[in-house]
Amino acid sequence: MNPDRIKHLEFISNTITRLNGNSFLAKAWCIAITAALLATNDGNPQKGIFLITTFSAVSFWFFDAYYLSLERKFVRMFGDVADSQGPTNFFMDPKAYVNDYANWQAAMYSNSMIIYWGLILTGGLFYFMPR
Repeated sequence: MNPDRIKHLEFISNTITRLNGNSFLAKAWCIAITAALLATNDGNPQKGIFLITTFSAVSFWFFDAYYLSLERKFVRMFGDVADSQGPTNFFMDPKAYVNDYANWQAAMYSNSMIIYWGLILTGGLFYFMPR
């Protein structure tokens, strides 16, 4: 294989790894923030804390879905570069890979986003729970 193509594939692979790491950090930060907020309740649940918890979970959910959609675009780009036979141009623009699988809305309902659904549901249950 062409050394330029190998270098291009390395660039794309490094980008995918970085996006995957950002997605993991979004989940970790969301869980940490939620746990910290819920730990401050000291047995007296306050609706404001559960609203903040739910808002942070929704915010991280959108943030994580954006990174997952970008990751999916770069995975498609990796496959196209690996399969191509022409000269390598080191093209790295993910906008060329917009499709039903790699869009932001599809990423929001991916199986990897279940953690956010659980946090939002938990926050909603605590908010509407009678005191």
